[in-house]
Amino acid sequence: MCLHGSPATYRAFHTMFEPLTAAGFRLILPNLPGMGYTDIDKNKVFNFSHQHKVKLIEGLIKELKLQRIEMVIGHSLGGHLAGHVAANNDIFKSVGFLCGPGVTMHYKNWLVPNYLYLQHIKLVGLLLNFGVNIPIVGNVILYVVKVAYKQIGLMGKTPISNVYSIREASQMDFKQFHEDIKDLRKRKVPVLQIYCEDDEFIKPNISLEVGRILGMGEGNTIRYNPQGERCNLQGITDDQLHRVVVFEEGGHRPHWKWTKAVSHEIISMVKMLSNAQTMDTNINALSDQIISPSSNL
Repeated sequence: MCLHGSPATYRAFHTMFEPLTAAGFRLILPNLPGMGYTDIDKNKVFNFSHQHKVKLIEGLIKELKLQRIEMVIGHSLGGHLAGHVAANNDIFKSVGFLCGPGVTMHYKNWLVPNYLYLQHIKLVGLLLNFGVNIPIVGNVILYVVKVAYKQIGLMGKTPISNVYSIREASQMDFKQFHEDIKDLRKRKVPVLQIYCEDDEFIKPNISLEVGRILGMGEGNTIRYNPQGERCNLQGITDDQLHRVVVFEEGGHRPHWKWTKAVSHEIISMVKMLSNAQTMDTNINALSDQIISPSSNL
């Protein structure tokens, strides 16, 4: 299951479609409301909060009658959502963080305390969400936000999705994410963390902190050079179920530039999980045969 960030849609993973499906995997790519493909409900109950997004994903799982999902991977803001559903639903057997945010603000004025900064962002999000529905004012807001996003390299499918994304970002729950990744570590859930050293949105120190909380260090780290080749193979194997993948270059979307390498890391981990499940099933079946009383005794 691939969870997109904001503003984005399932197309954020478009480079991964062919290699992952060719490897025999089924992909589930939800489009969250307001981002261009899924409309917000008429009564506008959906408010872009963390809690509402979680309910949508859990509802989708129930609707599709899914019993097991090998990996949920979240790109950018989708990382917080992926971490939470993986920490609270046994159906997910591993989690991937692709250039995901951390446990603290990643893009702010460091002279302002986190609490005050978050309150400021929330206020801006609410005002923009309200103002965009006012004639003329709304058009100005759509244009200004579109231009601002284009300047920093972001662009939603629709102008309104850019505004909605600010509302969504203003409701990031860093404290909850901190608890979620601590729970993932406690439960020993396999984790794949991928990030780039030149990411302008999520700086490396943010990703390093997440890795540290998850208990992953240099011994779990696979590094790729600017040519997209692994450059530290000593002690690192494809059967490692807690791994950090670091690209020197690739920005905020390494899966676009290094599709083959990112696909390899995902596929190798998911295959290991599948093999582990098969082994557990065979062992359990053998155990049942050994301990089951014979009718001849």
